[in-house]
Amino acid sequence: VDRALEVYKMMHKYNIKGTPEVYTIAINCCSQKGDLDQALKIYDDMKNKYVLPDE
Repeated sequence: VDRALEVYKMMHKYNIKGTPEVYTIAINCCSQKGDLDQALKIYDDMKNKYVLPDE
């Protein structure tokens, strides 16, 4: 869980646009940790980078 969030943070730091799967994994990790605020930040980042959520 922590490693997945580290990967997301590195992507965000270097302004790398991830795939919907990457964002889904990061949001799920936040959910498992009970960190709704971080999950919403990741979702907002996904929308700002025009990454469409997968189904």
